[in-house]
Amino acid sequence: MGLSFAKSIKVGALRFNFSKGGIGVSVGIPGLRVGIGPRGAYIGGGAQGFRYRQSISLKGKSTRKNGSSQGNDVFPSYAAPSTVSDIGLGENIASIQEHDTQCVLELNDCTDHSLLSMLNDQGKKAIYWPFVLSISAVIWAFLFFNPEVHAAVKWLAFVIGASLTTWVHWKDQSRKLSVLFFDLDDQAKNRYEQLHENLSQLGQVRKLKTVKSSSQYIDTRYTAGAGQGLSFTSAKSSIGNMPNIVSNVSIPMISSDKTTLAFCPDRILLFQKGNVGAIEYVNVAIESNNGQFVERESVPGDAKVVGRTWKYVNKNGGPDRRFKDNHEIPVCLYNFFRLSSRSGAALDLRFMASKEGAFDQLLSNVAGMAHK
Repeated sequence: MGLSFAKSIKVGALRFNFSKGGIGVSVGIPGLRVGIGPRGAYIGGGAQGFRYRQSISLKGKSTRKNGSSQGNDVFPSYAAPSTVSDIGLGENIASIQEHDTQCVLELNDCTDHSLLSMLNDQGKKAIYWPFVLSISAVIWAFLFFNPEVHAAVKWLAFVIGASLTTWVHWKDQSRKLSVLFFDLDDQAKNRYEQLHENLSQLGQVRKLKTVKSSSQYIDTRYTAGAGQGLSFTSAKSSIGNMPNIVSNVSIPMISSDKTTLAFCPDRILLFQKGNVGAIEYVNVAIESNNGQFVERESVPGDAKVVGRTWKYVNKNGGPDRRFKDNHEIPVCLYNFFRLSSRSGAALDLRFMASKEGAFDQLLSNVAGMAHK
């Protein structure tokens, strides 16, 4: 049998109640009493052996604060897996879906297969500079530890080895390099400039992440009220030359730690560790949606805070007072982006941006690129 204790002290019209759960205070008259305790506010009463008690929801303790009209009933709510409490991550997850698992070599639904073959063949060419560097290092080490060799000879060997390694490295890069030339008419140029401008704005987003996996939570009380969990890897937006490719136009790109999306004027090229795949714009399916994210890290400067929640939250949105380290957490409105292929390949790339609607314009831009 568990142990418990309770003690009550009356000071004037106030009654202080002490228990293992915490301290409570109440006030009232015989038959009617209002109070607040570790489990929240309540109203109670009784007469002739009958007793009544009802919890009261206090304003300002729900997940919707600061006058915000946004809530979990409007946008989906996400949180990082680290918001799971002591019950354990695995025990609170109903299902997990991995993203960015497709090999780009299976993405060849473009009309010009010879282009992909050429790019992949170029990427598979052997490199020789690490071998030259190793041989040069062995020779220089032998000379360096030989006391009979003059210091000038040692430095001459070092300069020759470094120069030879640099030259071979340059030759390796040149042999693997491809050149693409895009000839755009005025209409195609205008469409690409719009896409280019929109993607270049992603470089100004304060927080850009790749969604590696998503999961469904069983009990949202332990996940700050969020129904879904997201696992992240790094992401970045850049403009310039594609891996091992130079062209006559600068290319906007979005990169995860595994895949780089290069938005070319005629198609999207995808790069993974020397492998290249392609998707024509007409075969691309994209989605952009806003969602609430429980931000446990510092709030980015471009993020919109739509409310606050608790690390451990009750079903009514208030704090679960069973946990001592229960603190408030900001809830931000972030933009979630998904890119997939209409051709049936299991391409599933997802990103999260801290700026509301950061990817919205990209939908119309990609749709415009599909009209040649």
